[in-house]
Amino acid sequence: MSSTSKLSSPIRLFLLGDSYEVKTGDKLGELHVETTLEEGKYISRMSFLAEYNGEKTFDYSISMYGDGQEWVGHASVSIRVKDNMPQAIPHVNSKFVISPSKNVVVGQKIKFTVTTPYKGDIWREGEFHLLFSSSADTTQKVQQMKTILRGNSYITTGYFTPNKPGSYLFYLSMTMQDEKTKDHWEGYGEYSFEVKQNPKITVTLSPNTAYMKAGEDIYLSVAYMVQKSPAFSDLITWNQPGLDKIFGTYDEELGGYRYLYRFHPEKKGTYNLEVTFQMESDGVKREGKAKTKIYVR
Repeated sequence: MSSTSKLSSPIRLFLLGDSYEVKTGDKLGELHVETTLEEGKYISRMSFLAEYNGEKTFDYSISMYGDGQEWVGHASVSIRVKDNMPQAIPHVNSKFVISPSKNVVVGQKIKFTVTTPYKGDIWREGEFHLLFSSSADTTQKVQQMKTILRGNSYITTGYFTPNKPGSYLFYLSMTMQDEKTKDHWEGYGEYSFEVKQNPKITVTLSPNTAYMKAGEDIYLSVAYMVQKSPAFSDLITWNQPGLDKIFGTYDEELGGYRYLYRFHPEKKGTYNLEVTFQMESDGVKREGKAKTKIYVR
């Protein structure tokens, strides 16, 4: 079994002469040597690909020339190469499905279901892992995981809500132990899927309903959940004139933008306010709306 190893530290020699020649002794597999001049020293960095197990002594020498003179530096190190690959265990294929399986968008809750043929009691619980994503937040976790034995199979479920568009590849592995032979079996299943940007933006407006007197002020909080980015333009409009924006900022904890508006109705009546948020990013247009009802006495 081949394994890749690197010397733990480079070889440093003080600069002598204005040219040099590096020689290596018995090679330990495929060897690469690179020598550079850094701050008055020759520094040689070596890496090798060990092609067999065992211990070998590696010799290094550098000859430096200048003004008709020659200086020689030596170094030697012994390296032990071991095969650290764990012994393979037999495995069974698990069936991995998701719901919904088509037209998945950002913010949509997805259910993972993995069916693993029974090969013994669970020795190591199964876990969902994000193997690859073109743009995912790798800190996101699969939630509400559980595994039950149903008939001759283990059924593992979990829920995942992607917060970014892109290509996702998840896998689940679990280890079982045969009750009689004590042999271990690995169950493994994987699933890849695409997540597209949600054309609708989640917008919240509070309070949802309010009562007030004419001539008073009421403050309305607007929030919309989109990733912070300098590469998009947004537009907020109201169906009612006379609202003054107090401030607008990106809220890291919220994961979106938050605005505060002041509404000052002079007349009595019922005001059905609606705010619309529109944005365009990379040529894609998205929109979100929210409503509130204000009763003015």
